[in-house]
Amino acid sequence: MIDVNGDGNYSFPELQVAMPDMTIDGFTALDANGDGLLDSDEIAVGVEAELLPPVDG
Repeated sequence: MIDVNGDGNYSFPELQVAMPDMTIDGFTALDANGDGLLDSDEIAVGVEAELLPPVDG
């Protein structure tokens, strides 16, 4: 489970725990709106591009 705090978004620290090779540059590339979090749409794009693991649940 990546979304540790249950807010529906992935922060860089949350994602880095699950994916230690994730860089801030990779995260920023996925963060289309630049708010510092990956929302459900950004996560879906990352999963479809096989840059993020499938979402559990």
